[in-house]
Amino acid sequence: MTQSVSIKSIFCALILVTATFNQALAAPFTADFAINPVGGSPVTSFTDTWSSTSFTVTFESTGDGGDMTYVATGGDGDSAAIHALSVTDTGPTEQVTIKRTDAADFLFTSIWVNPGAADITVAGYNNGGLIGSSQVASASSSVTLNFSGIIIDEIRITS
Repeated sequence: MTQSVSIKSIFCALILVTATFNQALAAPFTADFAINPVGGSPVTSFTDTWSSTSFTVTFESTGDGGDMTYVATGGDGDSAAIHALSVTDTGPTEQVTIKRTDAADFLFTSIWVNPGAADITVAGYNNGGLIGSSQVASASSSVTLNFSGIIIDEIRITS
């Protein structure tokens, strides 16, 4: 059996995200951030457990930097979400990554995004190499990007 998780989150300035994952030998599930994984203060990284599997979401220290907060609405279908904001908008690439905390591979099928003011690129990587093709979501549009079940160990979301 395959396990899938759908992440519903918001990365304003970068993205609104919902990702679907599959893992071998488990049932499908959705990560909807119904419980705040961030706490009350902005963070640059947080860990959340989805169907007994721990994932880490990180606003990388590239570009201008930034942080993430929890919001009760604004995600896919106005669900709870994670709000990521860049410090400034001077042009360097900002990056948010999603990885299993144990660094194991997972099967990535889709991600829902709403980029806000700038285009974003979403790509899956395994051992540092791009798997399949990266996909771009245009600014101010929400769209589901389908990755057709690629086996990866990291999602990179850049803007």
